[in-house]
Amino acid sequence: MRDELVKLHCLSALMGAGNLQTIHPYVIKAHRLFAKELQDKLKLDECIILSKCNCVEIYYVSSINVKDEIIKLWKKKSEKADSFKSAEIFHYLGKKVIEHLFETACGLKSVTLGDNQVTGQVRQAISAASDDKTAGKQFLIMLEKSQTLLEIPQILGKETCLQKEQPLI
Repeated sequence: MRDELVKLHCLSALMGAGNLQTIHPYVIKAHRLFAKELQDKLKLDECIILSKCNCVEIYYVSSINVKDEIIKLWKKKSEKADSFKSAEIFHYLGKKVIEHLFETACGLKSVTLGDNQVTGQVRQAISAASDDKTAGKQFLIMLEKSQTLLEIPQILGKETCLQKEQPLI
């Protein structure tokens, strides 16, 4: 399992709660097709693209370092390539990918802390990638083993103030 963790990657253009217009250079039109293109061109084992209001993320499984190639292809897809800043792309690797995905799915990295819509967006991204055959064993097993991940936002909403009208920060 440890060897498999090393293959997990996430490239994230995560914008804060400030000006959401800053995410526009990173938005990928036809992201499902782009995931397939990345998988085919770069021989990725798996590729899932998650697009939310304040972030765009490319999760992938690869035993070789293709981060720079993905960023170059991502920038080419951008409708605002002149505003695309590679330095603003965060790279998560291994166990950090899992932690980041959990925090994202729980709404802990959302504009509205505890936003439960993110769970549905994560589910949809994985379901679409599964249908498109760009998600495989690694991501599906990771989520299957942690179904509670998708239940956490509801638990947080019941047990904390995160789902009330004005969350305390």
